[in-house]
Amino acid sequence: ASRGEVRLPLAPDELRRPRQCVDFGRAGKPSCTRWEVMAELRHGGAQAARLRLDPETGRRHQLRSIASPDGLSNIGGDLLYTPPTPGAAPGEERGGPPAAPGLSPSRLHLHASELGFAHPTRDGERCFYRSEPPFALQQVFDKER
Repeated sequence: ASRGEVRLPLAPDELRRPRQCVDFGRAGKPSCTRWEVMAELRHGGAQAARLRLDPETGRRHQLRSIASPDGLSNIGGDLLYTPPTPGAAPGEERGGPPAAPGLSPSRLHLHASELGFAHPTRDGERCFYRSEPPFALQQVFDKER
């Protein structure tokens, strides 16, 4: 699918703090994130996608934890939620597909491109900010188009 919605109950992962986990028991609090694929990149055996994520709720690590509830996908550069690559030394080969050109694992590839809110001290004046992602993956996708 090219778009969808993820609704999962999230709770603190007691065994791996500060991580959050999907918890269908009493501790899990509802979360909702709408997503849409904006661009895809395949290079060699690696593949990546730029997603637009619109969180309806604001749970701790919501976007990071729903991106990898099964450990099969991740947000590039996410050293906290990305499982190590099989056979890699501890701390190596984590945080995204290293084969994708321009994808730096030196930072988390999660960026608030748009932010809007009612200003708390200006009688609810609507504020809106936009900022393009500064990391290399954006440049790779732009070159591929």
